Amino acid sequence: MSRLTEAIAELKSNDAQWSAFNTDGHCAVLAPPGSGKTKLLTTRVAHDLISGKIPAPQGAACITMTNEAAYELRARLRALGVLPRVNTFVGTVHSFALSAVVAPYAQAAGRTGVAASRLASQREMSEAFDRAFIAVLGGDADPRNVKPTMERVRRLADYSGDPLLGGQDIADLARRYEAELQTVGTYDFNDLMRHAVEMLQTHEWLRRVLIATYPQLYVDEYQDLPPTLDTLVKSLSFDQAVDAELFAVGDPDQAINGFLGTKPELLPELASRSSVTRVDLELNYRCGQDIVAASLRALGVERNVRGVDDGGEIVVEAPSRSPEEQQSRAVELVRRAAEGDVPYEEITVLAQTNDERDAIVDALRSAEIPVFSRSDRDYGTTPVTMIIEALALHAAREPAPAEDLADLIDTWQAVTRSSTEFDATVDLIETLISTVPDAPAREFVDALAPLGLQELIADPGSSHDGRELERMQQALSSEGALSDLSVRELGDRARASGRVMASTTHSVKGLEFDVVIVCDCEEGKMPHWGSINSQNSVVAIQEDRRKFYVSLTRARKRVHLLHATRRVSQKGRPYTVTRSRFIDNLQE
Repeated sequence: MSRLTEAIAELKSNDAQWSAFNTDGHCAVLAPPGSGKTKLLTTRVAHDLISGKIPAPQGAACITMTNEAAYELRARLRALGVLPRVNTFVGTVHSFALSAVVAPYAQAAGRTGVAASRLASQREMSEAFDRAFIAVLGGDADPRNVKPTMERVRRLADYSGDPLLGGQDIADLARRYEAELQTVGTYDFNDLMRHAVEMLQTHEWLRRVLIATYPQLYVDEYQDLPPTLDTLVKSLSFDQAVDAELFAVGDPDQAINGFLGTKPELLPELASRSSVTRVDLELNYRCGQDIVAASLRALGVERNVRGVDDGGEIVVEAPSRSPEEQQSRAVELVRRAAEGDVPYEEITVLAQTNDERDAIVDALRSAEIPVFSRSDRDYGTTPVTMIIEALALHAAREPAPAEDLADLIDTWQAVTRSSTEFDATVDLIETLISTVPDAPAREFVDALAPLGLQELIADPGSSHDGRELERMQQALSSEGALSDLSVRELGDRARASGRVMASTTHSVKGLEFDVVIVCDCEEGKMPHWGSINSQNSVVAIQEDRRKFYVSLTRARKRVHLLHATRRVSQKGRPYTVTRSRFIDNLQE
């Protein structure tokens, strides 16, 4: 029995999953945490491609919101027997807009300026913002506070000067920033999405071309689509003349990207269309029932969701007197879980900010506990940078295990679209075998370059993968911030077994663990003081509540909630804090 046949058989045991799998026409699946939505999505995609529902040379577009999700989706599809096809796209919505819409068709759509432009580098975006900031605001404001608001204006495509979006000055800053990028022949991701949407809405022929190429459209985590991206998907799926069949999955209760301009109501609105079949999944295969029930109380909404397994535990720990004491308590809880035979990789410690996460990482390392933490400071997470890290991890192991080598090779070939011929595979294996773990990481990346990275290196502005690969190479160069990084240390950046994961509550979505330790469960942190004092505090606090819900529902067996009673302000003044209102909701 093939893996795909087994996967289909497993769906039959869940009536809602089976109904969604067999739906004809547009389908929107509302899927709570742990409900098997990724398995459902990948099984549906694999079946449609392999069964002949999508005959070659037509293909499908599988759109995700994050590069990590795209990486996992590719790996799952390969495991189900899906081989690369020219017209099959798996990646982020930004990558789809660039590779399927703007890059190939901007010239034909009359956008000669866009066709002659490229994706901006991080340096070019920073320099454009600095010029725009000085020109519009004269340096009177703090750019660290202004930039996020400007980006929100651009994601919402709202240049009206709305006071809730910073007023007219911020709208003018957004316009000036875009103009600064244009003067050097570049655009960023927000410009990219705007161009793609405008091209699709203006040209029916372009919609027809894309729909003929991708007659099936699959979207993961639909609740994370900002309005412009929602418009792009709907322009392909609900064209009056011809449309692509849409299969969308997501959960409005896990919408935590409001700062990106997302609107959780977009998925229910999609599901309410007369031409769309709505399917609600109700079984949580991950969390014990007690965690499911408590997390829904904290969320404050009625949902027909139940855990498949009984039990589960949420423990509110005694308050710590300081953040440092709280960190020590987190280390103690990790040790206790490990002594109870919970593998390190099944434990995560969550903080509210990157700085607080980094403090937890330091505390765990000081206690000699192996820890993994992801940072995009030197280069971003994309399928290409992730597979390079994974290959480095494999090459640095002594002895290198053989059982996962085939999956790594498959992923490398799928992500880079490199040759699957025998000689190319042998070259990759020989590169891994000959790698010295303590050699400079830049030499390892250089060795991989001719095995599938040539196009990205030649034209880094052609994709997000290319841009972040360029940043990786710059960071690893002899003059870069990571010049001393070895192959072994590059591999340590990959998530792997044997390490506790430290993360922010925002970044942990999509993952699961046996034990989840949530720090900083205090008023002012969760919900954040910015949400409490926001002009639209009800909406902002509800999003923080969803973030708390997401944190709880990462756990299969146990959640520990930690909070401090005193903190110190940036000016060095101590002040008293109280535990989060969300904790009180758990017991209502």
